[in-house]
Amino acid sequence: MQTGLFHHCRSDGFDTRDGFCRAGRRNRAGSCLFDRCSIRTATRGAELAATQIGLGADVVLQLAGGTGIGILQVTADAGKLGIGADANQNGLHPESILTSMVKHVEVAVFEAFAAARDGDWKPGILSLGLAEDRVDWTLDDFNRDLITPAMKDAADAARNDIINGRITIHDYMQNGTCPR
Repeated sequence: MQTGLFHHCRSDGFDTRDGFCRAGRRNRAGSCLFDRCSIRTATRGAELAATQIGLGADVVLQLAGGTGIGILQVTADAGKLGIGADANQNGLHPESILTSMVKHVEVAVFEAFAAARDGDWKPGILSLGLAEDRVDWTLDDFNRDLITPAMKDAADAARNDIINGRITIHDYMQNGTCPR
């Protein structure tokens, strides 16, 4: 199975493509499937998804803001699977979105405001992840039939291994570099 990955150029200049390709996630032809795109245009997302699907992608992960709406639409229309990002997008195209990678930004914002209200707020970078229940993948009635028990067990095991430190996630913000 090939996976088309969409990515946008972040304002800090960090580019995830190289590290991802070095990690060995490549299509059958040995090359990564990446496209840069604006994070605002659903039409451009649709064009890019169609190209990725034409190249043989079975699953398309969108990491491109509003562009992702077009990506997920074309992926569903083509009978392929999409992966949503930032919020639970499973309900946009039931049975066509494998999962969504969610960030619970609303909780972090609420906690920051509560800390400010209580006089405990401190400036700086606060990293919140799986252990703090601020990022995760989604499983609900819209995608439950797409996820096998083995897939769920593997995701749960990886989640636990990350939380327990058996799998280390590199933090670009610590030193401004990607692992080689």
